[in-house]
Amino acid sequence: MERRDFLKAMSATGITAASTSVLLPKTAAARGNVDFGEVQSVKIDVLSETSWFDNDNLKNSIVEHGGAATNQYTIPWDPENAGGYSALITVTTLEGEEKKILMDSGWGNPWMDYIYERNGIPDMLANGEIDFMVLTHWHLDHLWGIESSLKHRPDIKLYAPSTYYPEDMALLKEKASISVAGKDGKDVLLCKNDSPHTGELILTEENG
Repeated sequence: MERRDFLKAMSATGITAASTSVLLPKTAAARGNVDFGEVQSVKIDVLSETSWFDNDNLKNSIVEHGGAATNQYTIPWDPENAGGYSALITVTTLEGEEKKILMDSGWGNPWMDYIYERNGIPDMLANGEIDFMVLTHWHLDHLWGIESSLKHRPDIKLYAPSTYYPEDMALLKEKASISVAGKDGKDVLLCKNDSPHTGELILTEENG
């Protein structure tokens, strides 16, 4: 089995971490955190933890195009290396009510479509079972697969950081297709979204 196929198979299995009878502290340790009370349990299903399949491939793309500070929309990434991170968080209240949160939407749409289908995410989105989405940050392996989520429910409420590039917001809110010239001068499709976000967007500040 090729290393790429092995990693794909491993990450597709998902990892679950669960804690029961969680009591949130009355004072939050991190700056700006707000105490929202007590819950019965929190369950985290890691849908895909493989952001990409080949580290050397990714590093070479970064080094060859200006280093880590380079705008991610100017690098002709290898589309075959596009995986993505995403998780489903299920919070059970003290009254037994479940709240589901989809965290991040991966990178490559083919990969994320596959991962979502394996875990029943399309149906959960379409029937409103997922209460809202959280975008932890705007990096390609957490954002660029956003179409895989929004095509099933474009009006979902979304929380995202208030610091972003114009391209990030265009990918989220417009019918976007973003390409960049590769080494051979031909365009490389970086990301696309044919299902613009139409729901409430809540931009979060670092102070909460």
